[in-house]
Amino acid sequence: MDLTAKRAAMRALSYGVYIVSAFAGGTHTAAIVTWLSQAGLEPPRIMMGLKRAGRIYKEIKTSKKFVINLVGESQRPFAASFLKKCNVDGEKINGFPFRSGVTGAAVFMDVPFYLECEVRDWYEGNDHDIVVAEVVEAGVHHEEKNLDLKQAGWKYGG
Repeated sequence: MDLTAKRAAMRALSYGVYIVSAFAGGTHTAAIVTWLSQAGLEPPRIMMGLKRAGRIYKEIKTSKKFVINLVGESQRPFAASFLKKCNVDGEKINGFPFRSGVTGAAVFMDVPFYLECEVRDWYEGNDHDIVVAEVVEAGVHHEEKNLDLKQAGWKYGG
């Protein structure tokens, strides 16, 4: 296989930018996730590629619950703050206010949309696992198009 062509083709796939949060062991955490898609209507489900070495992996594996915070086009600085380690200070993570959702995980107050999820299936992979989860709660704070990986100027995958 031509590895350069493979990388280019894989990076040409559409990737949104999401801040996924979890709460486990009395601790909130959040990280950027880009491999995510709807996977069912009834019941509503999503599938997510979750990096095994990622900082949020253990919390989701333990709690089986998480929140997908959809990042708006105007929120690149918000998303960029999650490229680094999380700093939880009261009801703020990396300086951004949140509330605990029905899953216990952080729902950020300024994101356009959020989906609260409970894990239904877990498929172990090599460097990433595939998590299938049911949406148990959803909300709209405001309407805004989602930020994608290309708009953000970041690359992941390939």
